[in-house]
Amino acid sequence: MKDLKNITLFTFKEIWANKTFLILFSVYNVILIALAAFSVYAFKNAPIEVKNYSGLLQLQTQITSSVASIFILISIFSTSSLSVSYLPKGLIDLYLSKPISRPAFIYSRFFAVALFIFLNFVYITLFIWIFTSSLLGIWAINIFWLPLFYTFAFITILALIFLCGILTRNSTLGIILSYLILMFQPVLAGLHSADKLFPGSPFLKGLINTLYYILPKVNELLVTIPKTLVLGGFIESYQPFITSLLFATAAFGVSVYLFNKKDF
Repeated sequence: MKDLKNITLFTFKEIWANKTFLILFSVYNVILIALAAFSVYAFKNAPIEVKNYSGLLQLQTQITSSVASIFILISIFSTSSLSVSYLPKGLIDLYLSKPISRPAFIYSRFFAVALFIFLNFVYITLFIWIFTSSLLGIWAINIFWLPLFYTFAFITILALIFLCGILTRNSTLGIILSYLILMFQPVLAGLHSADKLFPGSPFLKGLINTLYYILPKVNELLVTIPKTLVLGGFIESYQPFITSLLFATAAFGVSVYLFNKKDF
């Protein structure tokens, strides 16, 4: 437990020392304020029938989802280096010379990054909640489910980044694959749900379905499920959670295995 705490704190210090993230943090705050202010203005000038509790929840969910999607793009770029920064010869020897097992080290590293991202999502959600609710005079706590979903979506990507980092000792491949998943997974989801698509090509339809189930469901975790839960109070399907969790578990499990066996 002490090792987990020490490595987590060290990773937070490394993030803080990363000037790139601090710059990007400032950028997404400007986007956050601008988008929230514009959305509140649009809401105030909307028809009277949408200016209610449900309308506010929808507004808050849309703003938070938009900013969270931008933040995930920023986070992939700014935190991917953390998956490889401990691997250079000499530095990794220093880490592994301490009385801590290799699995515990990488678990702690992964946990620290995930915790940092979760705290940022809490900050984003809290900012939007206070900003919109105070201006509109309607207070609702439903959106505080959102940081959990957004963090889970990021963790599925982070597991892939760690795997690519250990395989290549470079963050480039992890960044590229993560952005490709974020770009094309919504397209796969749409093709998967279109039952009448490719009627004459069962192989292509099967390939699309296979890719859909294997890859993490970032679109569902960032948009569809949070919106349904916040506005309707229920979750239609747990399949995106289960398959995304399996992907993250497999990717990170392989990462731990390779890190444990790798000769540094």
